Amino acid sequence: MWMSDPFSGVSQSMLVGLGVWVAFGYLWTFAPRFGVARDYAVASFGVGGVGGVLGARVMWWFSQGLERGDGFFSRELLQEVINPMRAGYSSLGFLAGAGLVIWMLDRRSGAGAEAGAETRGRLLDVVVLAGLLGMVFARFGCVFNGCDFGRVSGVGVFSVRYARGSLAWQRHVSEGLIGGEQLWSLPTHGFALYSAGATLGIVAMVSLWSWRREADRRSGGEAAKWAIAAFCIAQFALEFLREPANGGTLAQQLNINQIALMGVFMFLGVRHIVDIAQK
Repeated sequence: MWMSDPFSGVSQSMLVGLGVWVAFGYLWTFAPRFGVARDYAVASFGVGGVGGVLGARVMWWFSQGLERGDGFFSRELLQEVINPMRAGYSSLGFLAGAGLVIWMLDRRSGAGAEAGAETRGRLLDVVVLAGLLGMVFARFGCVFNGCDFGRVSGVGVFSVRYARGSLAWQRHVSEGLIGGEQLWSLPTHGFALYSAGATLGIVAMVSLWSWRREADRRSGGEAAKWAIAAFCIAQFALEFLREPANGGTLAQQLNINQIALMGVFMFLGVRHIVDIAQK
């Protein structure tokens, strides 16, 4: 069992920063394997990071607007959104924002020919895998920060108990599951640990699959497509183990993250059908 104390001094920002450097290392090391120049990959990743931060903030604002009873434009919520040092960011929003910015900028570069499209696809391959690898460390940060905790569970290797004053502890006290004198929350599913492990496995498997294929048999964008599809499926299933109040419930069964994941997966499915029809 893991014991997490958000007030111990290990900050989520430290692990997020480490994740950025790990993602940068992946880009620098493996971009040539994907047929992408290092400077092109790193520059695109940096610009995409700006869009990622904005996307993370927007999706967090949207999920909080659904969850809270006072709506999207309450004074308190808007103050939290405007202040970058307050409240939270959505990891799914970051990936969506970064991907959208990179795609838009590359489309405007004028590289509309087949060779240009192939280059864009290979760039997307390496950037998506690097971004997912960086998110693994952000998920570990969630464990130390006490956010994105799971539902109450039995004691197990990957279950997590959070210290007094944490979000999980506060929720368990408010629901009458533990008393205010308790020092730790009840055991919870290690949602962030599950997500980190699944994402790391996806990055490893797709990277190895991509590298082992002959260059003329792997079209640009293929690795990114399979990595995103696998991530959507895994994360959709894992969301059922997350404490519902963290993600904002929608239609009583699915949270906003699951709705977004379904949308991305359906989009990938349509694009895959279109690609097959065009060949």
